Amino acid sequence: LSKLQKRSKFKSPKPSCEVCGKIPAELYCGSCNSVNYCSKSCQKVDWKERGHRERCATLKAKLKRDVDHVLKLLWLPEEIMDDADPEVSYARVRWAASNLLENDASYSLACKSGLHDALRSFFTEDTRKMEARYTNDIPCSWTSMAINSLFKKRSFNPSQDTSKADGEKCANYITSHIEAWPAWLGASVKLANCVFLPIMKSHSELATLTQRDGRDAWGFLQLALIQRECAYAILVECGHAKLSAAILREAMEWIDGKWQGDFSPDPNGTIAGSIATVTGMIQVWHDCFLKENSLKGESFSTILALQEGSVKRLEYDMHYKLAEATISKGKFLAISEANSIGRTWRAGLEGAQEESNSTRSKKKKKKGKKR
Repeated sequence: LSKLQKRSKFKSPKPSCEVCGKIPAELYCGSCNSVNYCSKSCQKVDWKERGHRERCATLKAKLKRDVDHVLKLLWLPEEIMDDADPEVSYARVRWAASNLLENDASYSLACKSGLHDALRSFFTEDTRKMEARYTNDIPCSWTSMAINSLFKKRSFNPSQDTSKADGEKCANYITSHIEAWPAWLGASVKLANCVFLPIMKSHSELATLTQRDGRDAWGFLQLALIQRECAYAILVECGHAKLSAAILREAMEWIDGKWQGDFSPDPNGTIAGSIATVTGMIQVWHDCFLKENSLKGESFSTILALQEGSVKRLEYDMHYKLAEATISKGKFLAISEANSIGRTWRAGLEGAQEESNSTRSKKKKKKGKKR
């Protein structure tokens, strides 16, 4: 008879006992990790009378096969990804990561078997080869696929899709290795760079697909940074404030120099805005942790070092307001909410400029009278 394990917390829907149907079933088989019980007595009934003795080893072997398959996809993506048919490869890998690791047991076993190391390698390899793939008209973002498959909060209603990140899973990955967050962030920046590759000027379909991949990757970073545990892992547990500021400042400055407008592959500035908003969200949490004494040192705005009064700083200040509102709401802002914040920010900026102009005018008049 296998040792029973007790769940530390429950996810919706709460598990029911395999024998009597009681909800919630706080215990589960410690061998196969696949069957739930409410008590030791129910486990004994299932083991002796209902056939779990025979099924346990089979379930355990299946769990290991599923986990090994996903890890192979992450460690050796080039052996799995077929450049001749990237959409099929993309769907196959995403399906495996989403479905084979959909329960706590499989995800836990994967983590023990090296999931985080494999994922870090996956991001690093994607960063290295991403530009070549997009340049050769192969629109396939491993980074966007991986984070949406592994870190997205599951919906137990098949007809509904959740727009939330699993903060605990994100934090566990980030704290698994000092290079884990830089690998994730670096791959996301590289994907944003690919949106502006020269080939995009003459290949509108590829540009649309690449912009979508970039939008999804940076949108998910926003979802992840809504979660306190994710931000805490980045800033407090790993101490990545300065590194994050340096990478994001460079990304904002780089993308600001790329062509925008109607003929841009990012015509609405979605990628540029998302990078600035992600930066703002990190600042919101950094300042929060400073107030709580979880962090010590300079403010994030000092670390970010955007020149006071510069156009980039003024634009960033608006995205900081959007970041505050997004974290406060706990999900993406509606277009009307974002527009309202933008109008308020612009009105305040115009008021400040008028006041500044008025002050300068008064000073000139005073100097004229003295003469």
